[in-house]
Amino acid sequence: MSLSVGLQIAGVDDYIQQNLVCVMPVKETSPQEHKGVAKISLGGPEEGSELPKLTKVTVRLEDCLACSGCITSAETVLIEQQGLPEFRKNIKEISQKKKVICTIADECIASMSVVHNQPFNVVWTRVEKALRKEGVDELRDLSQAQDISLFGIYDEFKEYQKMNKVLLTSTCPGWVCYSEKMQGKWMFEYMSKVASSMTIAGMMMKKQNSEIYHVSIQMCFDKKLEATKTYNNIHVIDCVLTTSEIDSIVDWNEPINEVTSTRIKGFISSPAQYIALMEQKKGPFKITRNKDFLENDGIAIANGFRNIQNVVRFVKSKTKLQFIEVEACPGGCICGGGQIKCSPKEKDERVKKMMEILEPKIVDEKNKGIYESIKDTIKLTFIDRKENAQENALHLNW
Repeated sequence: MSLSVGLQIAGVDDYIQQNLVCVMPVKETSPQEHKGVAKISLGGPEEGSELPKLTKVTVRLEDCLACSGCITSAETVLIEQQGLPEFRKNIKEISQKKKVICTIADECIASMSVVHNQPFNVVWTRVEKALRKEGVDELRDLSQAQDISLFGIYDEFKEYQKMNKVLLTSTCPGWVCYSEKMQGKWMFEYMSKVASSMTIAGMMMKKQNSEIYHVSIQMCFDKKLEATKTYNNIHVIDCVLTTSEIDSIVDWNEPINEVTSTRIKGFISSPAQYIALMEQKKGPFKITRNKDFLENDGIAIANGFRNIQNVVRFVKSKTKLQFIEVEACPGGCICGGGQIKCSPKEKDERVKKMMEILEPKIVDEKNKGIYESIKDTIKLTFIDRKENAQENALHLNW
C-alpha cells in the first residue's frame, strides 16, 4: 500500500525512531483445536481435500498503541485507518445515514493561508467548499471546545497548587503515548486529565447525536493516534486528516465570489499562556534552557522530545515549576508534522508569518456555563502500556 507523499518525502516530527520489530503477541490456538487424527501426505494435499484455512493476522492502530515497539511511526497503519482514501471510502458508505461534521484547527488554516498567500477567511471558504464536494455537511472551528479545555486545565492547576505539585498538560497525543509506553503509571499523577479541544468537540457532538460522523483536520499525525481512543466505548473522533492531506484536495485557483467566514484571524490556544494571564504573571515567556523551552515565573512551555526528557527529569527531581505545557513537536503544534512541508531554512519565516494571522485565545466567558455542565465528562484516563508491553515475551519480525 502506498504511503502519503508527506510521509514518504519528509516523514513526521517523530521523536523516537520506529522499531523494526513488532512486539505484539500472537494469539495461539488452544490444544483442543488440534485434537484428532493427523494425516500426513507427501507431495501435497490429497486430491479433493481442502487446504487448511489460516487466520489472517492484522495489526490495528489500537494494537500499535498498546506496545512499546514504536511510538508514532507506524506509517502504514496510520494511513490505512486514518488517511484520505479511507475517509473517502467511509463518507460514501455513511453520508446517507449520518450527518458528517468536520472540525478544523486554526493553525491548519494559517498554514495554508501562508503557503498560498490567501486571507484566512478565503482559505476557510476554499476548504469548506472542497469538503462539501467530498460529502461533508458542515465545517466548524474549535473555539468553544478550546475554551472548555482551558477552563478545565486552569481549575486543575489551582487544585495542584494546593498539593504543591507540578501539572503537565495532556493535550498532545504524542506526549501521552510516550508517557503511557515509556514512563508508566508513576507519571500519570502529574498529568492533566482534561481532554484536548478536538476530543471535547467530539464528545459534545456525540452526546447530542450519536449518529454524527466526526472528522477533524489537525496539524499533527499524532492526532490520528488520539482518534483511536474511546470514551464510554464511543469513538468521539471517527477520522483525523492533516493539513497537508486537505491541502491536496483544495482547488486553489477557483474563483471565490463570496466568503463563508467573517474571521480574518485565527486563535492559537496555549494553556500555559492562559494560566499566566489568569495568574497575572508579568512579562512575556522567555527562552531559558533551549529555544524550545520557555518560562514565565513558574509557568513553562516545553516543545520537542529533548525537552520531554527534561520534563521527566524535572518531575522526578521535584521541580519548582508549577505548570508545564508539553508538546512533542519541536516548535509546538503550529510546527506539527501534518502541516504543509517546507525546508528547514524556510521554517522560521513561515512560522513568523503564521503567527501574524494567529492571536492568543481569548476565552468567551459565556462558555463557562457549558464547561460547568460537562466538566465531569471530559476527563481522560491513561493506560500503563509500559507494564503491558513488558509482558509481551514473543517478538516477531513483520
